[in-house]
Amino acid sequence: VDCPGHASLIRTIMGGAQIVDVMILVVDVTKGMQTQTAECLVVGEILAPSLVVVLNKCDLLGEEGSPAREEKLAKMKKRLAKTFEAT
Repeated sequence: VDCPGHASLIRTIMGGAQIVDVMILVVDVTKGMQTQTAECLVVGEILAPSLVVVLNKCDLLGEEGSPAREEKLAKMKKRLAKTFEAT
């Protein structure tokens, strides 16, 4: 079930989450955490038995293994972890 991540469609997201075994949330790492990302994380934690978060577009952060890229990825992972702690 593909549920769009727009805040105005939260009912669709919740309805979709109720009929899945695993929720895969794809996050655009170049845009970072947005309001709808946090909303989807909360819905996933509540309704989905399993939740997988995928960081997409990592190749746009720079050369693999570069300090700048690793720093950006670490920052995103930290923000995701902080969001999980708050829910």
